[in-house]
Amino acid sequence: MFWFRAQWHQWLRQVRDMPPSIAEQQQDVARLQNIKKLARLADERWENKPSLLRKPSVQSNPATAPEDPRTEAGGTEASKERGMETVAGSEAEAKGVSKGRGPSEQWQPEMWKPKPGAARR
Repeated sequence: MFWFRAQWHQWLRQVRDMPPSIAEQQQDVARLQNIKKLARLADERWENKPSLLRKPSVQSNPATAPEDPRTEAGGTEASKERGMETVAGSEAEAKGVSKGRGPSEQWQPEMWKPKPGAARR
């Protein structure tokens, strides 16, 4: 599919007086190549950053691996099956509060009470 560059659109719609020069077109091509290169580098940097959403790629032996501190706070699956939940986990569940919620999530706005205005004449 053939597409026009922005400079040609401007000239065809009579926004600019002169058609784009060869040098201007070459600068635009160089600019687009630079943008693509910088976008590719930014994507590579983003992919190399650690993320909590991705599973770790390193497989460790579960018998020798240290326990995850996050599982200790909420209790492991095996301990929950045996009825040994942690105190913090059971209290939060009893109150109906999920983990990671802040006090502002419980806030409710008050009803609007307008002040009486000046008497109309």
